[in-house]
Amino acid sequence: MIVVASCTTVALCDDVVVSPVLPRLAVLELHNRSDYRGHMMGRRAAEGLQAALGSIGRWELIERGQVRRECREMDLQPPFAVGYQQALGHKLRADMLLTGYVEQVRISSGDGTVAVHLALDIVDRICGQPVASLQAQGSARRTKTNPSPTDVIVSKALQAACLEAAEIASTMPLYSAVVTSISGGAISLDTVQPAAAAVGDRLLLYRMSGEPTGPRLVGVLMVTEVERGRVQTAVMGTAGELYREDTAVCVGPIRPAQ
Repeated sequence: MIVVASCTTVALCDDVVVSPVLPRLAVLELHNRSDYRGHMMGRRAAEGLQAALGSIGRWELIERGQVRRECREMDLQPPFAVGYQQALGHKLRADMLLTGYVEQVRISSGDGTVAVHLALDIVDRICGQPVASLQAQGSARRTKTNPSPTDVIVSKALQAACLEAAEIASTMPLYSAVVTSISGGAISLDTVQPAAAAVGDRLLLYRMSGEPTGPRLVGVLMVTEVERGRVQTAVMGTAGELYREDTAVCVGPIRPAQ
């Protein structure tokens, strides 16, 4: 259930480069909507994305083996319905899940070029809604000196698409924030670098202290106003009470290149 509540006020932390929390991200097997069947493209895409995203250091990635085991136990296969995604996220203790589609695999019989197109969403576990979405493409070509089998060329194109997806994901805004006031519609802010925030940004809210297993996800916020050093966010969903000193971390969306 999405809980729409009062406004929450946040103050941006001094360090807008290093996040105090690495959100836990589970990469799910993609649903293959292409005509290239029988080659486990969805699983191969997930493995490629896991490797590519792991090189960025923006998330704590849950092991793919653990994700596959939980999917088997819950008898889940792509495409994943929102409710099942959220249930899977709870079992994995994931803050977010990466899901999506292998949209196209185009194979040219003329020059041996293969193009792979991925459509991806990063979904928060509390609301089950995308905090960021992206499209990525990769291509590879068979050469006369190295006439590899078609599936080998497909693998290279898929790897290129996964690397592009990771590169795009790395452009998400990176800043953290601390809750300073929660009081109905009242807003009290003390921002240090408001230029890092923009209306529409999505943030995950964490309880940092008194948690035996580390930071605990307690809410999802959306920035609704940034003006004269003031940042206001609406509460999109909660998984418990929200308190002052809770820490928010921006997780999306992907902003267009300037």
